[in-house]
Amino acid sequence: MLQRTKQPFVLFQRPGTKNWSMRYSLDGKQIKKSLQTPDEAEALRLANQIWHEQTYRLKQGLTIDEQPFSKVAEEFMKKVEFEASADERSKYHPIYWPPIIRRFPMAYFGDKPIDTITSADLERYLLWRKTYWTSGHGTKIEKIRCERNGRIYSRAAPRKVAALSTLNGEMVIIRGIFEQAARWGYCQPLVMPSTKTRKRVDNRRPSFTGTEYNTLLRVCEKRIYESFTGERQVQ
Repeated sequence: MLQRTKQPFVLFQRPGTKNWSMRYSLDGKQIKKSLQTPDEAEALRLANQIWHEQTYRLKQGLTIDEQPFSKVAEEFMKKVEFEASADERSKYHPIYWPPIIRRFPMAYFGDKPIDTITSADLERYLLWRKTYWTSGHGTKIEKIRCERNGRIYSRAAPRKVAALSTLNGEMVIIRGIFEQAARWGYCQPLVMPSTKTRKRVDNRRPSFTGTEYNTLLRVCEKRIYESFTGERQVQ
């Protein structure tokens, strides 16, 4: 049964099914989507939502469909592997980057649409990453697989908070993923959070004044004299 409306899409039910679907044309493409509901009013609401979301994405220069972070990360790793084989980047990138990407950002963001990830989300990710091996998911891991100079081996999982240098290195990789995703039209450019640690409050005692320093010096000289001579000076 075909349902015609004044909307820029058409709602219809496939023969033999109760769920509604929508059909529309956007960016020169004919698109069909199942709305997964037999209720016509709910189907109309969902269809309007999908239509407005996708037209907005198109106006922003993004692809029509949302891209899961995990899918974009896998696509990025394939690109890194190709570029390394073509001597366009370090040959170590396709060796060391994929395990880091899969263990940390992919585990954290999963299938979350990459265009919905914000700088605030990355701030939360950094906190999660810092404590991964001490109080997070990494506490359940005993051994990790490593590769060095073509040799594969396993070593005990670290039990310490991630160092600043480690976080800086990993954020280079994550920045690369988001920059490439923006070039592919999957998301808008994203401001990366800083990995710098906050400085501790300086609670040190203020410096001695000139008078205090001279008094301290006289007391020290007196005690040194007494320790060598056995005589006590009376002032």
